Amino acid sequence: MKIFFAGTDVFAQPILEGLIKDKHYDILRVITKPAKPAGRGLMPQANPILGVARRFAIKTTVLDKKQTWEPVNKAIKKEKPDCVVVAALGLIIPESTLSLLPHRFINIHPSLLPQYRGPSPIEATILNEEKTTGTSLVVLTPKMDAGPVIAQEEVALCDNDNVFTLQKKLSELSFHLLKKHLACYLTSKQKATPQIETKATYTHIITKQDGLVDLTQPPQTIITKMRAYIKWPGVFFFAQKHLYKIIKARAEQDRLVIEKIQPAGKKIMTAREFLNGHRAILTAIPKNVIFDQAQHKLCKERLNAKNKIETGGTKE
Repeated sequence: MKIFFAGTDVFAQPILEGLIKDKHYDILRVITKPAKPAGRGLMPQANPILGVARRFAIKTTVLDKKQTWEPVNKAIKKEKPDCVVVAALGLIIPESTLSLLPHRFINIHPSLLPQYRGPSPIEATILNEEKTTGTSLVVLTPKMDAGPVIAQEEVALCDNDNVFTLQKKLSELSFHLLKKHLACYLTSKQKATPQIETKATYTHIITKQDGLVDLTQPPQTIITKMRAYIKWPGVFFFAQKHLYKIIKARAEQDRLVIEKIQPAGKKIMTAREFLNGHRAILTAIPKNVIFDQAQHKLCKERLNAKNKIETGGTKE
């Protein structure tokens, strides 16, 4: 089977690698986004899919949001793939391109559609504390994630799943789902089922502001947000007009216990390291937010002792 593969994000990598290694598939071309500047030197860094394509010497068409799809259109007409598999591409495919292979642009979406359409289904699944999720194989249509469903499969979430672990589960599941159903669909042995529009829910493009937390929220809510946004933007709060990013924490009943933290512009610190130079923050955060019981008590004692000295102590 001759395939064009369109993807960008790391979610798509195990799917592409699985197709490349399977003798039943011939990946004619990869369609992806360009390398992005990264690191302190802002050197161009290939996305995971571009890296795989280069490693296996697969022809590549690189597009950004401003570029025309005419190079892809020409490649489809010339190379005649049986289908185009799309996974986490991050680009909108125009109708003029979809029409070249009607009903043969196959999209892999990491949710049980029509639930969680849009760009952040994995994060939304974690934020809403779902017990199960899954992946969907759908026919790509001009309306986002709204095409007929070819196949779906569920997977259970673990209590400690974060966006990385759940992404890995769903990516591996997606490859097996694709392998099981793609040929049957393309040979008309399997039909696609329209989605029920009234049951559709949607996700949004994640911004940095999504990582801001209110420390008065229940600790488990903050921990859940950390698991959802561990990839980006992380979870942070403001205290005394300064930004602090929570790197590692746990919920203990009604308390949020911070284990590692990063002040803006500084290195990651353990709770002990942080409190050695930031003890005053304890007066600016809710009482149920602690760094650990022993350190919290010690710093409170030191802070109280300092205040007594500054005020002249108590009179006898």
